[in-house]
Amino acid sequence: MEHRFEHYWEQIDENFNWDMVYQSMKLLDWTWGMGEDASIPSVAMLKKKAKRLCKDAFVDRRTYSTGGFSAQVDEGMLSLSFILEEWVVED
Repeated sequence: MEHRFEHYWEQIDENFNWDMVYQSMKLLDWTWGMGEDASIPSVAMLKKKAKRLCKDAFVDRRTYSTGGFSAQVDEGMLSLSFILEEWVVED
């Protein structure tokens, strides 16, 4: 059964630990923006950026990442991650 984006987003929004992401960014002084406009995003800003990323991934059927977030889509699945560290090695 094919679900609409909003079905997936509601599940992410209700279950993702937004406060943990916010507190981590605060602890690390992780800002978004450049120069004087740089600031630690609010939970509302985190949700807005994550929703846009998830929507793009859902529509385009691919992975998108920015600002620590990574949204990935696969058959019957939409996932959102907040990544502090990652290393990939390929041949």
